[in-house]
Amino acid sequence: MSVQRRKDNKGRVLKTGESQRKDGSYMYRYSDIYGARQCIYASDLKELRDKEIEIRKALDCHIDYHAGKITLNELISKYMETKKNLRPKSFRTLKNTAKSIEKHPICNMKIDSIRVSDVKDWIVAMNEKGYAYSTIQNKLALAKVAMNMAIQDCIVLRNPFNVKRASLIVKDTEEITAYTNEEIELLLDFFKHDKYARRYLNVFIILLGTGLRISELCGLTANDIDVDNMCIHVTHQMIDKDMSVKDYCIGAPKTSSGVRDVPISDDVYKALQDAVRTRPLFIREPIVDGYSGFIFLTTQGNPCAAQRFDRGFKSAYKRFKNIYPQTTITNIRPHRLRHTYCTNLVQKGVDLKTIQYLMGHASIETTLKIYTHTNKEIVNAQISRLPEFNNYKNCLPQKNTA
Repeated sequence: MSVQRRKDNKGRVLKTGESQRKDGSYMYRYSDIYGARQCIYASDLKELRDKEIEIRKALDCHIDYHAGKITLNELISKYMETKKNLRPKSFRTLKNTAKSIEKHPICNMKIDSIRVSDVKDWIVAMNEKGYAYSTIQNKLALAKVAMNMAIQDCIVLRNPFNVKRASLIVKDTEEITAYTNEEIELLLDFFKHDKYARRYLNVFIILLGTGLRISELCGLTANDIDVDNMCIHVTHQMIDKDMSVKDYCIGAPKTSSGVRDVPISDDVYKALQDAVRTRPLFIREPIVDGYSGFIFLTTQGNPCAAQRFDRGFKSAYKRFKNIYPQTTITNIRPHRLRHTYCTNLVQKGVDLKTIQYLMGHASIETTLKIYTHTNKEIVNAQISRLPEFNNYKNCLPQKNTA
């Protein structure tokens, strides 16, 4: 006895799982990798069977075909849900990056349809619009980690965001370098005498002489200053959760090694004294998570956040550039002062483990990068001053230009 095969309204035999609906469209039922029943639809039989081929390929690779139909925006939103335990500042940065890319065409594509060529087109488009290298890098990094999560969830097989950017865009990120002694003298003179920059003189001296992170400086209280032992007890940092509503919190230092005692010089101590003497006085001191007596306050009585000093130093640099238009100093940034402090320790011969402790670096590799870079500069400078060096150069084989 022959089995009668089901057919569509054009007499074509339908395969197992296929059916034709009353409106003439087609449906295919299948079990996904979890054993759950799923359905897909198509307007004609060819379109349906093309989808069936994709489904079979996905099932063979243990990929969830149905889940792969979400957009990149939807995937990033799912990824963001897993990152709510990040530090407030880190999560806000991640959230801002996600918001900045949500209108890009690639973010509305289904994640299983994004190809490497699509990613390359996106990179080129951002570069042509004038985005900085670091901005492009941050956007790509977010898409990449979200797609890695999709791979782990068996939604896609490959990550199209694993592309080499070097062939597409030129890295324009400026390498952080230490200020020279001559540059420090010039900057100190500027901060002492410029009417606007004068308000940041104490901050400049303290950062230069302690290597504190700017968030650690913002969280500094009178109780953190140990006059007897001439050091600062670094135990916390000020985190600005939302600058628009002046929402702050106290958090642990950036790394597990961030809790430390940093020795202070007489110049730093005098700057701290002057900062305390000139700070605004208020009937009610601001209290953040049980901490009070903050050394740096705004004129409105709020704790100073990192962004305030970043903006202040940037404005100071514009005035500095107007006064010294021929200067080779490219910026004035809090983090560069921290880098200079670390470099000075290297130049004074302080051992690597001590530098790591004073900087609060979690990894010795972080310290080693600065150490190696600085030592290379010192060695090159010393070699170039050797009398024998020029004679040695003259003995080298000359390039034949004939």
